[in-house]
Amino acid sequence: TLFPYTTLFRSSNRVLSEAVFASCSLAATIAYVTWRSRPTYSPHAILVAALLGLSASVRTVGLSLIGAVLTDLALRRDWRRFCLLVPAVAVAVAPQIWATEGDLISHGYRVQVFEHGDDALARVASATHHFTAYLKQLPAALVPAFGDRLQAMAAARGLERVYVVATSLLGLCLLSVVALGLWSIPDQSRRGYRVIGIYLLLYAGAMINFLSGPWGIQLRFLVPVLPFLYLGLLMGAKRLAALM
Repeated sequence: TLFPYTTLFRSSNRVLSEAVFASCSLAATIAYVTWRSRPTYSPHAILVAALLGLSASVRTVGLSLIGAVLTDLALRRDWRRFCLLVPAVAVAVAPQIWATEGDLISHGYRVQVFEHGDDALARVASATHHFTAYLKQLPAALVPAFGDRLQAMAAARGLERVYVVATSLLGLCLLSVVALGLWSIPDQSRRGYRVIGIYLLLYAGAMINFLSGPWGIQLRFLVPVLPFLYLGLLMGAKRLAALM
């Protein structure tokens, strides 16, 4: 094609993998945390804006990372960086907005996340179902031993229900350790890495609110946040070891 970048932006949400988005979002988070310790007006500000814009262009859910960074700045009342970053990010996502003819959030994504048409009780029920379903998926995402092969082996021995209950409980335990780990980051560092917690909450909100159906629950949706989940898991395991 004569316009490779236009093709990239138009097809990014379908062609590029979650691994690419995971790399972009991780790099954006590291750049942001680094920028926090540097002068406001520095090359890091441009790097943060560029990486945030790239993340949102690769995957629509990357908007949650932009929201997390801006929320973190607002909670810090760091309005100088906030006011600098907003227009910089707007410029960074401008190519995506242009390539999609102003449709930064695709129609399909809006329908799947925001425009279900369900009432409040139906949404709560759907979100609860998605949350419990992802608890079952969490062990497979974090521990390579779990997954379809082990589930098939359990099913062949008539232990599929046992496998489902075991993975659900293990997922809840892993999630608890991750939460403990992120909370256990030393106070000074916790302020620097609070953006990770905000991002995970926004990302989880998008996942559990996804439209029910064959595309509602997918292990690949956990891939973009694996680096942050592993960070929390390692910190949580370290915290538990210190308590024993």
